[in-house]
Amino acid sequence: MTDLDTFLRWNSSHLLENRTRGAYAECLVHRALGLDPGQHRVEWAEENVTFGTIT
Repeated sequence: MTDLDTFLRWNSSHLLENRTRGAYAECLVHRALGLDPGQHRVEWAEENVTFGTIT
């Protein structure tokens, strides 16, 4: 396990936390729509998911 894996398990493993739950929901929406979420999540972006002309 890498240092990054260790950090992500420590930092993001609690899905009841508000900030983690929102990011997880965005990931699920990307997967459900068959979209590539990109390399990383942009905090405070104008939109979280873009699907055609829908944001």
